[in-house]
Amino acid sequence: DPYLVDPEKLFAWRVDPATEEVWIVARGASARAKRAVKAAESVLGLNLTELLRLRWNHYDELETLALTLQEGNFTDAKKRQILEKLQRHAGSDRPFAAMKRFYLKSWGLLPS
Repeated sequence: DPYLVDPEKLFAWRVDPATEEVWIVARGASARAKRAVKAAESVLGLNLTELLRLRWNHYDELETLALTLQEGNFTDAKKRQILEKLQRHAGSDRPFAAMKRFYLKSWGLLPS
């Protein structure tokens, strides 16, 4: 139940660039995380083909922005502005926000 347990503690995401998909997977090897993913797949259909591709589209845009920030030659003020925009993509009112937070944290662009 996502109202009682934070699903971000149970879920991780795996990118497959060859198929341009992003899958929800268990975070770690715990039985609880594996059960949560299995339920998310079977009950909610969270790894349906359409969602895998939609997640990819959002991931691809986020990764492009992150790489632009990390590899661009910007003033500190412009870097802060780009970082704020990236972090807004991970707001709870945005599609696939948990996935975006997961990747922004893994890239060091959002506090853990």
